Amino acid sequence: MKEHLDILLELLDAAVLSADAATAGSHRSLPVVPGSALLGHAASRLYAELASEDLALSAFHTGEVSFGDGLPVASDGRVGFPVPMSLHQPKAGGAVTDLSQSPRGQEQWMQEREGFVDSAGKAVTLAPRGYRLRTAIAPDTGTAAPGMLFGYETLPAGSRFVARISGPGRLVNRLRPAFEGVTMRLGRSRSTEHGRARAQVIGPLDELPCKPRSDGVATVWALSDLCLVDGAGQPVLQPTAADLGFLKGSVDWDRTFIRARRYAAWNAKLNARMAERVVISRGSVITLTGTDGAAGFRQVGAFHEAGLGRCVVNALPLAGDGVNPIKLQLSAALEAAQDEPDSDVGFLDWLRRRAGGVTGADAWATEAAGQLAGIYAALRLYRAISANDPAGPTAAQWGAVLEAARSAASLEVLEASLFRDRGDAGGSGLCADEPWIDAYGLGPSDRLAHWLRARLQEAKGRRFGAEAIAILAREARSTDRRERAAARLQP
Repeated sequence: MKEHLDILLELLDAAVLSADAATAGSHRSLPVVPGSALLGHAASRLYAELASEDLALSAFHTGEVSFGDGLPVASDGRVGFPVPMSLHQPKAGGAVTDLSQSPRGQEQWMQEREGFVDSAGKAVTLAPRGYRLRTAIAPDTGTAAPGMLFGYETLPAGSRFVARISGPGRLVNRLRPAFEGVTMRLGRSRSTEHGRARAQVIGPLDELPCKPRSDGVATVWALSDLCLVDGAGQPVLQPTAADLGFLKGSVDWDRTFIRARRYAAWNAKLNARMAERVVISRGSVITLTGTDGAAGFRQVGAFHEAGLGRCVVNALPLAGDGVNPIKLQLSAALEAAQDEPDSDVGFLDWLRRRAGGVTGADAWATEAAGQLAGIYAALRLYRAISANDPAGPTAAQWGAVLEAARSAASLEVLEASLFRDRGDAGGSGLCADEPWIDAYGLGPSDRLAHWLRARLQEAKGRRFGAEAIAILAREARSTDRRERAAARLQP
């Protein structure tokens, strides 16, 4: 009998989760945490232990255990499922209609291809994705390679996801230590400022509500990518009822909405890409007639171990029936920790949390410092500065901010020290001169001093202490040093 292990993930840093293997053109991020990332994390911790008991093959390779994708969780706790591609809106305007259940008519339709809905069929609003600009380094010179500017689309820090690991209890229970209150790394650029996530095992989630139909119609909604193959191992993009696990039935193509994609998964252990996969994309909807009308969750095709093949038959959201959305009670242990001890947390516990680098201030400051590379690039463009010339405050200037933050009794004291006007009796502030006031855009607030002051106000709103700005300054100083080392400035 299968058992489930539900995992709640919170991104401490922005994460880069590439949708494909392309190295040219616009980079796109997956909207979910792929199950393969969870599989790799568990294998890195437990493979040797399970291999000694001859359990590693079953746990990580055969599909007996399925590591599901991490689905996004909205700020109100609703779990988001991939928007069904059967949802369309008339081009002339009007209500969104599920064309797997309703006739198309004579209207011209626009397909809903992106986003997530809850289990009641309502849209789930998530935080917008970010974008990080980078410059490749030429290996022969150690300097910025000409014409090699590139960027990453990222999932923002603070995003939450919930994933389900399914399989025999004897295996699933052995995987719990890999996800019980641990900090893990996800995606690309994990050696820089990306990819930290905190994981915690949570109580069992509600299942998607489903209802059998007496008319023999089965609507299959792909909750993950489906990798269907024929007898020769070739990909199948026009599935039959048998491909989807039905003993009888045929596909109604007028009420079927499929998209496909191809990608090559990265294996960090082998430091190489795996064989290319051609899959039916998550969110696809396939309608069959002449079936036994069964309903419920099923897993089809190949690569179950990486979470592929998950689908649900005759889910109520696609049948138009009103149901209550699945909502997650977010654990207090995963709420953003304050950067100062409070009455509910002992001082030693607070120190351990600080030593482990998992406070809310750490995550916030690292995310904020990640914006500086883009600001420095904008500063160079706006002021016509060569890519090989310095831009922005030096490491020493950021070091002065760091020391001021370390010695400040509060954020108010630090603000006065950084931004005091020249005419004040106490002397000029640390951020009153160039390059803090150099413009990098047309807006009146497009100055690094304004940017830093806005971050200080954010820290106040989050009830952080002055140490949050110290962490930000430390990360900014490291960013400046990396940029200058990469440029290898000539005298």
